[in-house]
Amino acid sequence: MTTRAERRRAARRRPLPGFPIEEPFTEPQDVWDYLAGEGQYGAEPGKILCLLCGKAYRSVGIHLRTHDISPDEYRDRYGLPWSIGLASPDCREAYRQHTLGMLADGYVPPVLADPSIQARACSAARRPRAPYRGKINNFPPPDPVRIADEVWDEYLARVGSGRAPSAVTADEDMPGGTTVVEKRQADPVFARRYDEAVDALPFDVLAEAGSLGPAFDAECQRLRDQGMIYRDIAAELGVSTMTVFRHLDRRPRA
Repeated sequence: MTTRAERRRAARRRPLPGFPIEEPFTEPQDVWDYLAGEGQYGAEPGKILCLLCGKAYRSVGIHLRTHDISPDEYRDRYGLPWSIGLASPDCREAYRQHTLGMLADGYVPPVLADPSIQARACSAARRPRAPYRGKINNFPPPDPVRIADEVWDEYLARVGSGRAPSAVTADEDMPGGTTVVEKRQADPVFARRYDEAVDALPFDVLAEAGSLGPAFDAECQRLRDQGMIYRDIAAELGVSTMTVFRHLDRRPRA
């Protein structure tokens, strides 16, 4: 005789018509739509679908225990990104804000506090690449040498106007990020002009570009030595609390 809990568990595992989905995602847009709760597998607001049973949840990662499958096994089966939580956008944002609050209060994650955890993570086997990644990574970038000098001058002018390099590369008439990297490697003069333009940008724009350097680290440390907490440093410099946390020297102060 089955218990009520067992019957409820069996009901949660019972798939809806058309489920489970057998094929993994192969198109990047399908992956982003799914994680946003939109598109072909869109769910009610604030939830995403479980591809095994077709039911909607705020956090599929917790629900997967019902199917006796781990979140990583689910990601591997459907070709989902390893670094994005299996939850609705609202739920992921709530987790993010909670974590930022803990970091601002001085919490240090174990992976940063314990070197042995970092060593195990670095020595672990790499996870397989999701199928959709090939649609992003396998397009050959244009040859930077064949791009006219006028285009590169316009690129630097847009960066010099106060825009992040990542924002400029998103313009349809501008070279992509990979092409810019190759241009910097092949042309020392362009690399010097690029660095000068980027160094002149304010910290908030540099943070968006992922180009914060030693000057930002030194300013964070100076404010930290004055007794400011992460949240106040972030507000002072116009960046996120997580950005300060990643760049700040976290050794105990004397």
